[in-house]
Order: sequence, then C-alpha cells, then structure tokens
Amino acid sequence: MIIGLPKEIKDNEYRVGLTPAGVRALSEAGHRVLVEKNAGEGSGFDDSLYTRAGATIISSADDVWSEGEMIVKVKEPIAPEYPRMREGQLLFTYLHLAPDNELTRQLLERGVTGVAYETITDAEGHLPLLTPMSEVAGRMAIQVGATYLEKINGGRGVLLGGVPGTLGIAALDRAAAHANAGRRANIPTAIGFCMLVRRACLARIGAFDAEHFGRGYGEENDFCMRAAAAGWRHVLAADVFVFHEGAASFREERAALVERATATLGRMHPEYQPAVHAFIAADPLSGLRMALDQARLAHGSEEALAVLAERQAERAMIQERLREANTEREALRAGLAEATAIVGRAIAERESALAERDAEVARLRVALDRAEKLAFERLDELERIRRMPLWRYYRRLFQGDGKATKNG
Repeated sequence: MIIGLPKEIKDNEYRVGLTPAGVRALSEAGHRVLVEKNAGEGSGFDDSLYTRAGATIISSADDVWSEGEMIVKVKEPIAPEYPRMREGQLLFTYLHLAPDNELTRQLLERGVTGVAYETITDAEGHLPLLTPMSEVAGRMAIQVGATYLEKINGGRGVLLGGVPGTLGIAALDRAAAHANAGRRANIPTAIGFCMLVRRACLARIGAFDAEHFGRGYGEENDFCMRAAAAGWRHVLAADVFVFHEGAASFREERAALVERATATLGRMHPEYQPAVHAFIAADPLSGLRMALDQARLAHGSEEALAVLAERQAERAMIQERLREANTEREALRAGLAEATAIVGRAIAERESALAERDAEVARLRVALDRAEKLAFERLDELERIRRMPLWRYYRRLFQGDGKATKNG
C-alpha cells in the first residue's frame, strides 16, 4: 500500500502522524511511505531520519494526498485539505466528528473511509489510541492552566504552587488526601469539570445529550439523573482536591445558557431541583470541609488567616442569599396579600350578585303566587256565572236554534 504522511497544517499543531520508527516498520512490511517535506520538523524529526527509515520525501502536500492510498495524520482534515481527499482513500487520524458536521459531509460526499483513532477499541473494550492522548492532556492541563492564570494572559495572577505562607493547589490536594482519606459521600449530581464516569455506566446510559443541551451547561446533570434512574450512584471523593475557577466559561453568554439549561432540566427531570435544594439544605459535606480546614490550619498562621477569610466570604455569601431570600419572601407575601384582596373582592361581588338574584327570585315567587291566586279567583267567578239562569239563556241563544224564550 502507498501510505502518505502530510504535514499538519492546523493552527498550533506540531505533531506528526508517524515517527521514523513507524515509517521503518511500515517499509519493512512492504509498504511505500511518502512523507511531505518537513512533516516531522515540529516534533524534532528532520527529513533525513525519515529517508533512512525508508520513506520517500515529497515536496508538496497535494502530491502526498494524490498518490497516497492511505493518509496518516494526527488531527482531522481542515478546509484547505478537503479538496485533496478522494474516493476510495483511507484516512487514519483523530476525526472527532461529533462537533464537525461539515467534515462529516465532506467525507461522505468524497467517498473517503475514515478510521478515527478515538473510536478504536481492543478486545477488552478499552481505547488504546485515545487513552495516551488523554493522559498527555491531563498532564498538559497543569501547564496550560498555569499559563492562563498569569495576569498577562488574562488570568487572576494565581500561582499554582502558592506563595510563601500559603498552600498551593498540590499542597491542598495532599491535605485533602490526608484529612479525608477514603471518605465518600453520596451526592445528587456530579460536576462536569471533575467528573469521572465508569465505562460500564457510560455504555449503559449513553453519551451526553447534545440535542437538548448542546453548547453550555446541564448536560452532565441530565446524564446523572438518567444514571440515577437506572440505579447508579453519584459519589464525592473527599480526598481529592480539584481547582476550578468559577464562571470563567462563556463569559457574557453564561447567564442565558444557565437559564436555558435550568429550564430544560426542569422539564426533563422535575425531581432535579428539589433534590439539589434538599442536599444544600442538609449540607452533608460540612464535616468534610471542616476536616480540610483543620488540616490547613496546621500549616501556619497565614494559612489560618486564609481559612478565616474564606469562611467570612462564605458567611457573607450566605447572608447575601438570605437577604435575597427575604426579599423574595416579602415580594411573595405582598403578591399573596394582593391576590387575597383580589379574591376577596371577587367573592364579595359574587355574593352581592347572588343576594340580588335571591331577592329577584323571591319577588318572582310572590308575583307567581299572586297570579295563581288571581287565576283561581277568576275560575271560581266563571263557575258561578255558568250556574246562573241567564248564562244558560244566552248560551242557547248563541249556540242553539235561536228560538229561546223568555222563560227559557
């Protein structure tokens, strides 16, 4: 097979799809490997290493793509590479198609067979090509996080290792591991940025619901509610400390995204909010936080002052929430009083109208009684008239043969 190795052109991508050792293995297996000039430069592999491994150096990416029956890359193709793909070609790379509809469409329309590294599994169901990258990403997260915490990069100027007299993140993790070793607590939902999902759970429950939540918030909470309904538990590992800078995602969009996600969660899982509020009210984690605070107090007066400042900030936050709750309660009371007054007026109006109708019915009944009495009187009078001799005389006169006499 002719295997092509183009240079990665995605922004800030310096990796290469094959090392010289990989090229040698393919060459010895009888394959022809075409390597674009300087493809390995960003990873420290010059062209001479690939040549000695048996590769042919090609000057242009177009030629590598046009001749290669299989293309080996690191990242998914981007727009300038779409025209280079052709029918029947095998593409071996990380594809990550879920968020990229256009790339998916291009692969289908051009008849390319894409083999995504991230979906290849071994006999035990593990992901041998994705796992190393995840491990690298986990280690890089510390470096990247430290970089973006620097003030010059828009961060808060936080030093991960801490300044003299205060604990850094690593020390806090060690303190948590010591103070709360092996301690766990059941929680109603996990939090996405520090959430570990068992493979068996993911296989049974399925992926996050991008259709209903998509970009923003709430997808991990929905997953947790679905998992709980299927019998899984959500557990807090109290002996691990994870740093998170809150409200840093989505910036100006955050409030609208949170509101949308909260409404969606309420519709799909009515039990979610009551469960979370009940958990907050019960606060089963207070003992775990106190144990960590006590461990921090042992590190000196400056850390003790930091603990005190945090608790004062927490107290101020609770007081603010209490004020907000009291304001909302008073607003609800005022609304209830207004609603009660409106209902009271409506009831009074209905009662007045009912009294008027009752009076009208009574008047009509009296009138009906009088009419019936008058009718009976008229009937009695008519009966008396019919019994009089003069009545019989006139009756014969007008209904008989007209020969009535004075004596009848």
